Amino acid sequence: MRSRPGSLDNQFCALLTRQPNGIITHVNLKTLNLNQRRTSGLDIIANYKFDVLGGTFAINTIVQRLIRRDIQTDPTLDLEPTVGLFAHPEWKATVNLSYENEQFRVGSATRYVGEQRYRESYTASIVNPHETPSMFYTDLTASYNISETMRLNVGANNVFDKKTPQMPNAYSGGANYYLGTDGGLFDTLGRTYFASFNWEF
Repeated sequence: MRSRPGSLDNQFCALLTRQPNGIITHVNLKTLNLNQRRTSGLDIIANYKFDVLGGTFAINTIVQRLIRRDIQTDPTLDLEPTVGLFAHPEWKATVNLSYENEQFRVGSATRYVGEQRYRESYTASIVNPHETPSMFYTDLTASYNISETMRLNVGANNVFDKKTPQMPNAYSGGANYYLGTDGGLFDTLGRTYFASFNWEF
């Protein structure tokens, strides 16, 4: 049954308890599955390693393509495609390279995030900036086995200090509206360093 917003004859009236004079005394709150979301994608994973120079060199790669992500924000509206819009890039990828032997290990991780737009039909004349560029991030790590029980680890994230792309409404209310959504895609801190020491006993 479809809702008739301008009439009392709709499916939501049964959720209300009224007095004889029409005053609402109780609302039965339920979770209603009114909207739709349809998603499909493709993950391609490739791993390869070989022995060289007394150690092991490894390559680990994952490429992700978001083929479809359609959402419906209102049951009266059509599904709206969102692939390529903010927080939902069509392409993402990660490539990990590493070499290790009994004494030490070095590695790098390069992450790719595809371009995104504010709205498919928006241009810079409507809202600026209206899109983010493709981004690459590189992290480096190294570890050294001091002994059988002690290990030193160092590294740097976002080695080339790539900044978070500017987005529409970034200064609305003094904060970036999209930061909470896209923090999992973009580096929001810039270049950072870390070090740790492991001692097993």
